[in-house]
Parts: sequence; structure tokens; C-alpha cells
Amino acid sequence: MLWSTLNRLIPSTSYHFHVNSALPRETQLNLALDTLKFDLLDVRCTREINAYTGSSFSSKSSGMFVFYNYARISTILDKFRHHVLEFDCTDVPAPDQIDVSLFKVDMEWTLLFQYIVEYPSVLRRCLMTDDADDNRLMSVQTHKLCQFLCGLSACFSKYYSKTKILLVNEKHQWPVMHARISLITIIRNIYLHAFNLLDITPFNRL
Repeated sequence: MLWSTLNRLIPSTSYHFHVNSALPRETQLNLALDTLKFDLLDVRCTREINAYTGSSFSSKSSGMFVFYNYARISTILDKFRHHVLEFDCTDVPAPDQIDVSLFKVDMEWTLLFQYIVEYPSVLRRCLMTDDADDNRLMSVQTHKLCQFLCGLSACFSKYYSKTKILLVNEKHQWPVMHARISLITIIRNIYLHAFNLLDITPFNRL
């Protein structure tokens, strides 16, 4: 019933849900709904949405791309936690003991300054106040938060494709690994905070 409703709202010729068939049925349905929710919130609130022509949507889901990269980070952190519990490597030290000078990849600095540091400013830009006629009307620009998450996901995806994060078997590289784990842990927390604001369920496995 739910799938047929989704198919009527967004015709398969203009919009596609690429859901892993190995996932439990309930997870597939929730993922499809949250993907649709994200892509609706990604549209500027002043634009009209015509669900039957798909004119306001791209043929690819930005929501699924964001969810996939969040799940990828969660998987990496789960693997790291498993290695720590198995005494394969040491845990991440306290934040003040992380050596950020170990960031040698340009994308690490991009993630840090363009996304992590900028996140609070993005949240402020999502709230727009109209002072016309002395009536303070506030509108929430959800598309700005969604676009931020898409940019963050694209940046992390490029970083992941070129950088090895888990360096468990290279003990001399553990400080580098710890710095990278700390970086993506903060990124994961940003995802979780943003998902909570958008009322979207995080999917740790896809």
C-alpha cells in the first residue's frame, strides 16, 4: 500500500528510490519515506512543488546520497570501536590531545573549516526573519540545511575515496588514525543533529 502511494506521488519516470532489497521491509519503507521527506525539504520553500510532473525534483535523490555517506561513517566508527574492544589498537585520546597538525590531506581541512566550523552559521542562515510592517515573521529555510548536508556528503565521499581512515595494522600511524576518527566523529554528530532538526531517522546500515 505504501509503495503504491509513493509511486503515485512520484512517477518512476522522474524519480527513483534505490533501496537495498536485503534490508528488512520496514527499514526499506522508512528509508523511502525519509528519502522523500529530505528531498521535499531540499526544495526552496518559495517554490511550488508539482509531485506529478517531477518538475521540482532531480532524477537522483540527494537524500539517499546523504544517508549513504552517514551510514558509511557509522560503519567506519563501528569497526574502529570493535578494534578497540579487541585490543587491536588504542582508543582515541581526549580532544585536547588530538594533534590536528597530522591532517595532511587538503580535504581534511576543507571538512574542518568549511563544514564543521561553519555548521552553526548555517543553522543561523536557515532562520530568516521578515520585519515588514513590524510583524516579525520567521521562516525556516530547510533547503539550506539540506544543501549543506549534500555538500558535506560530497566532500566526505571524495575524502573517503582517496584516504585510508582505519590504520589499525600500522601502529606508527595510530596518531593519524585517531585524528581522522575524531574528525569523522564530529561529522557524524553534525549529521545526527541535522537529522533530528529535520525529523529524519538516521540509518546506520544501508
